[in-house]
Amino acid sequence: MHGITGGMMSELQDGSFASGLASAAASSLVSSGIEGIGETGGTACVNGKDVPIMTEFSKTPGFKALMLASGGLSGGLSSSIAGGNFFDGVRQGLITSGLNHLAHYVANSIEERHTVKGVLKRLGLNPSGQTPKTYASLKLLLSDSAMNSQYFMGGSPTVGDGGQLSIGKEDYYVTNGERAVATTDVFGNGNIVMYGDSFKNWETLGYNLVHELDHRFQFVMGYTSRWLQKYHNDKNVVYNIGEYFAHITVTNWGFNAPAGYISSPRSNVNNIYPNTLK
Repeated sequence: MHGITGGMMSELQDGSFASGLASAAASSLVSSGIEGIGETGGTACVNGKDVPIMTEFSKTPGFKALMLASGGLSGGLSSSIAGGNFFDGVRQGLITSGLNHLAHYVANSIEERHTVKGVLKRLGLNPSGQTPKTYASLKLLLSDSAMNSQYFMGGSPTVGDGGQLSIGKEDYYVTNGERAVATTDVFGNGNIVMYGDSFKNWETLGYNLVHELDHRFQFVMGYTSRWLQKYHNDKNVVYNIGEYFAHITVTNWGFNAPAGYISSPRSNVNNIYPNTLK
């Protein structure tokens, strides 16, 4: 699955599906191998499940950096061998290593999966509970290690007034003719603004934060700019491509998506560029 996603992202950047597939698959395999180095070989029973016991080295920043570096290098080499661009392969390798393996090591237990409900449970927050419209609320969610890995992949934006992740004064913002409770300036500086209606409750804030951090991830990794180049600066098309991938991410985080949540932006793109999004 890691390889297929990598191939799809590569193809959208004018790379080949094969080189993206090779890059993502190789980096995933190498990072998995590095994971094995971090295990003692023993297991412990946690909530009825056998969990690998990790070495002390596996908990250090150096080990996490080793995972990312090895995944990036192997992705670049594999992409080159498959006829792709080395640096695009490095980028895809870093993404695969970071998203699919680094998150495992910032988790405290087997329960620490990437779901908003899991985050709220670990923090002791009621999903439908009243949420203060404050930076303290955002920082509390980001204090969870699973959510923090999403924050890390979004470039660790600074939080606060005038920062890269701020709170808007209004309850919502109208963009592309639609009411938005949070926005990311992917065609500008990449800054995220969370509006009042994002703070309806903890669950709403969690899903909106994941959604916007995914858009920022697309921005900081250069996907947005490359999509603009490929699709002749058609911001409507690029906006829908970004929404498509962000919606997939939010769904993976446990969001109960309404009808058309993923298919709508996909159709908006494919109606102009057939078969772009699968």
